[in-house]
Amino acid sequence: MAAQKVVRRNARPRVDEIVEVLGDVPIFGGCSRRELRRVAEAVETRELATGHVLTREGEPGREFAAIVEGRVEVRRKGRKLRELGPGDWLGEIALLTGGQRTATAATVEPTRVLLIRGGMFRALVERTPSIAYKVLERVASLVPGEPC
Repeated sequence: MAAQKVVRRNARPRVDEIVEVLGDVPIFGGCSRRELRRVAEAVETRELATGHVLTREGEPGREFAAIVEGRVEVRRKGRKLRELGPGDWLGEIALLTGGQRTATAATVEPTRVLLIRGGMFRALVERTPSIAYKVLERVASLVPGEPC
């Protein structure tokens, strides 16, 4: 597979800007501002070219992405499911489990994302266990299940 072009690594946005984006992501909804600042330390900012594949259906997931600018098309078995834009995110479950991606997501225009890679996230929650507890609590509330 050919290497995908990353337009450029952007100058790191201010921590407060990253905290604002993360605060809108449901899995981080239970985190305090101080905890969100810790999560922000694990974030990489990337500017991606049109056509960059963020996730590929069936492959292991290793990162979470929040879209700051641009658009991302999500497809399953070649069929378009939806389009994501600023304020949307993907890969939150993969961040925790590393499970297989259920869809392919590719940029449809130049796009800026905030990335959190699984290894960085694991190191973060080892240093700040309260974040792990709150994230797991939020994920449990988002996943439909049978009553106990």
